[in-house]
Amino acid sequence: MAKATSKSDAHSQKPAGNTVHAFDYLHRSDTVPQPGVCVLFGGQRFLKQLVLHSFRGNAGEDDEFSTTRFEESPEWRVLMDEVMTTSLFGGNKRVIVDKAEEFVTKYRERLEDVVQRRLSATLILIVDSWPSNTRLYKQIDQHGLQINCELPETTRGRTKGVDVGKLDRWLAEYARSTYGLVVEPKAIRLLCDLTESNLGRIDSELAKLSLYIPEEGAVDLALVEQHVGGWIAKTMWVTVDAMADGRLKDAIESLDRLLLSGEHPLALYGQLSWSLRRYPRAVEIYDRMRQKAARPDVSSAVSKAGFRSWGDEVPRAQHNLKRLGRARVERLGTQLLACDLALKGSHSADSRGRLLLEMLAASLAMEKNG
Repeated sequence: MAKATSKSDAHSQKPAGNTVHAFDYLHRSDTVPQPGVCVLFGGQRFLKQLVLHSFRGNAGEDDEFSTTRFEESPEWRVLMDEVMTTSLFGGNKRVIVDKAEEFVTKYRERLEDVVQRRLSATLILIVDSWPSNTRLYKQIDQHGLQINCELPETTRGRTKGVDVGKLDRWLAEYARSTYGLVVEPKAIRLLCDLTESNLGRIDSELAKLSLYIPEEGAVDLALVEQHVGGWIAKTMWVTVDAMADGRLKDAIESLDRLLLSGEHPLALYGQLSWSLRRYPRAVEIYDRMRQKAARPDVSSAVSKAGFRSWGDEVPRAQHNLKRLGRARVERLGTQLLACDLALKGSHSADSRGRLLLEMLAASLAMEKNG
């Protein structure tokens, strides 16, 4: 099989034998795995679904009758009955164990034994975490098939991060082949930023954009800003700015606009929390830079904390850090955790959730005024 890359506990990539990234595997013509053990691993569930769909699409019309799927961890004897039995309808039988972490933990030694045996079906294990330093990983890499369903990574010096070039090229091709869309490079980058590179969300947004694209036109930056929650992102910035500056009235009004648009308080908290948590992260990065005797660079710390380079996000974040001050930034983690727990418990009703978000805004704004 093709040489590719794999991931360790943190999904870091390294050369491997029968371990291939989903992007590369989906471009192959022989996308039906042979009888044996196959693992789909990583956090991008959308990629796992694409890979499974490619299995079905190349298996013929009897695929529905040749697939057994376990949503929960099966008993070993039940699984082996399926794996060692050929399909009555011919073709390659597939036995899928979804959310297989519990199953792998319970039967790891038995799986290590099965990997090298001749099976009558393909056993497909779907997991999120799949450490590369285990015996089972190495055995399947040698005798089976492992498909990395995480975002592609690249290494620059000692730093690992998303391979933006590979991701953007794949998304451009996916948009063209699936929805007939031509997406400009800057529009792809913005789409990734607004969706936090969640491929399932990107697919949904591409489907939506296909309804707005003019005939023979391309998806450009303006179209993405208009239809992919751009105004929500901007309003969230206004809200954070108002909190940092002690302008409680403006912060409450911004929250009100978001809630009136139909956004659920818990969903708004997720966006607000994601935005605010980057500030303590920036401070931690800045402090580490000082400890290493490097010249502290606020702009670099802010960028490494996750503030995006498009627009004026980095300079605005620097400005907000100064307005918030170290003391408020260091308390943010505790405040956000308390808010999260309450939204999922005592304040789960919409009206109570609104109150909690307003209380969070008031707490930050009043500290500024105080």
